[in-house]
Amino acid sequence: MKIIDESVSMQDKEARARKQEAALVLEFRHIRTQFPLQLLYPDENVEETEEYKTLMAIKDEDLFREQLDHCLMSCLQRKIVELARPPSPPPSPTFTCFPQLPTELRLKIWEYALEPHGRERVHCIDISDSNKNNWGKIMTGPDPDSKLTFVSNQPIHGAVYACHESRNLYLSLTGAEFSPALRTYINFDTDIIYVPNLEITPLTIWSFLFGDAGCSKDIQRLAMPKSLYCELPSRTEGEHFSTHHVRLRGQMPKWRETLIVFEDDSFEEIWGAQEGRFVDLTARQKRKKAERGYARQYTQTLNNMVEAVGGLKPMDYRFVVYKP
Repeated sequence: MKIIDESVSMQDKEARARKQEAALVLEFRHIRTQFPLQLLYPDENVEETEEYKTLMAIKDEDLFREQLDHCLMSCLQRKIVELARPPSPPPSPTFTCFPQLPTELRLKIWEYALEPHGRERVHCIDISDSNKNNWGKIMTGPDPDSKLTFVSNQPIHGAVYACHESRNLYLSLTGAEFSPALRTYINFDTDIIYVPNLEITPLTIWSFLFGDAGCSKDIQRLAMPKSLYCELPSRTEGEHFSTHHVRLRGQMPKWRETLIVFEDDSFEEIWGAQEGRFVDLTARQKRKKAERGYARQYTQTLNNMVEAVGGLKPMDYRFVVYKP
């Protein structure tokens, strides 16, 4: 017969009851503590906060309630102060310590910023906005050629205006000089002047190359669309194309290279591509289309005539496409 010790059984029941009561108390405390703290710290894990850990460690219930009220009031006051404080300004995008850097480091940074301007650049030419806005007056007024002004799509680099140090380095690295005709800095030894196929080309091309506002005496490398160069309008009716080329060579004593440009239909794309470059056609590409064969024959014939008529050296020609 099995004997049951009722006193031990009662002790177990009482212990389990106390554990259950303690668990309920903790759960109740957790709910009472977590909800208000979650309102105060919506982006945090409440159970990881110091306030939560402190409250849950208190054994006495009366002390817990007192500390809970005190903690919530303190947290609420802190939150009100945070909300009332004006927001911090965003960090400045300007690096204000640049002048304090060593000279060698400043120059390296400037060289990195100026690197694209140290290479060959293409200056796409257009009529200035002031001329476009007053085109009717210019055309109906006397001597319209002398009133035309032009601009390049290559802006003046910010280093020119930043400080004396950056300006001197820019001029040294690029070898550029300011051109009043193009309203920007240009190195005529390396840069290419590109006269695109504008709608008013018959007037603008001669105004740019012969007019006072142009820079024809400095141009060494000139680019034109095939449709413009091979059909260059004459200033004198009935003049042979070789004759006005001889006159053009006389007006541009430094002109040594001509780039014949194919597939340049979009002026807006060309104007906006300040990092654009010319890519030479391969021998196969030159033979691929009839217009390219015509341009090759035209330039060869022109070189022969210019040499015979004007006693000038043959022009160096390149057949290219423009890559924005």
